[in-house]
Amino acid sequence: MKKTFWFSMILLLSFACDKSDVNVQNEFNNTNLSSWDINTDYIIGELNNNFPLVSKPVFINVREEDKLNLDDKVFAVKYNNTVKVFPVVNIYSIEIVNDVIDDLQYMVSLCPKTMSALSWNRINGHDTAEYRASGMLYKSNLLPLDTKTGDIWSQMLSICVKGKNAGIIPQRVTLIETNWNTITSYYPEAMVFQLYEDATVSGGNYEKNEPIIDEEDEDNSDNTNIDFNIPKGDRIFGIPGLNKLKIFTNNFFNDSTHLYTEQSYIIVGNNSIDYVHAFYRKNGLNFYAVQNELPVIMADNQGNKWDLFGYAVEGPLKGEKLNSPTSFKAYWWAWNDFFSTIELFGN
Repeated sequence: MKKTFWFSMILLLSFACDKSDVNVQNEFNNTNLSSWDINTDYIIGELNNNFPLVSKPVFINVREEDKLNLDDKVFAVKYNNTVKVFPVVNIYSIEIVNDVIDDLQYMVSLCPKTMSALSWNRINGHDTAEYRASGMLYKSNLLPLDTKTGDIWSQMLSICVKGKNAGIIPQRVTLIETNWNTITSYYPEAMVFQLYEDATVSGGNYEKNEPIIDEEDEDNSDNTNIDFNIPKGDRIFGIPGLNKLKIFTNNFFNDSTHLYTEQSYIIVGNNSIDYVHAFYRKNGLNFYAVQNELPVIMADNQGNKWDLFGYAVEGPLKGEKLNSPTSFKAYWWAWNDFFSTIELFGN
């Protein structure tokens, strides 16, 4: 893997800040990159119109959904009192959905190759982006295209890598991963993204495919020193930091809720509901795991109880929300491709 100064700086800008609409000036004027802020040697594919633009998604109530299995993986966003759910089987083939909840204009993206899912606020300065998959991959990872500006973004780096917004970091939106059983059990009023309505997509050549989880080694990196005895096909939870990655392997959690404290954030997980997430700690609060009270996952020393999305649902801070650092699951080989410095929690 090529280690150049500009790439290190992109990673620093990508993960050093959690503020909305951060206007980072692009300082990477390397003419060899043809106006890209990433090394084009690692880009495959070409810009095309094969992927649809999903700008008016259709949702149904949880009670109406009868095609999902209880153990199906889903991603979910909660804003105010609204929960919207994106089953992997529905988003896998189109990769990106643009949506609105109240005043929140956001997108949800899933890269089928790296199996990484993130959500961003679509407002960048004065622009409101509408994303679709570009047809290109950077290190086998999704490069979203803003169809309004032509800007290209990197999903796992969470930064614009080409166009007028180059260097801009999107505001992150909390996106949790869990299973369908968790949603039906604890969020019965949630809305579920559907794909069979004609009004959902426009453009592109869409064919619904069942997810094929490819556990073949896709590692293209030069990082032969990063091992930890983790199979490359495992999906690992990671928290990118300043030019390094902190990972939490699956054996840190079991079928009860566990909570770990790491610097300025906490990590809470429960394998029985296929859930792990990171939240920034709040000053003056000491958090601990809560058992058998889902969707409450943790509580604190001031009597607040917090749900899977980081909302206080009981106590003096009821209604407040914990912010989250950039954190998500991806295949181990994908993390290995993007980071040369990786730390295993507990080492």
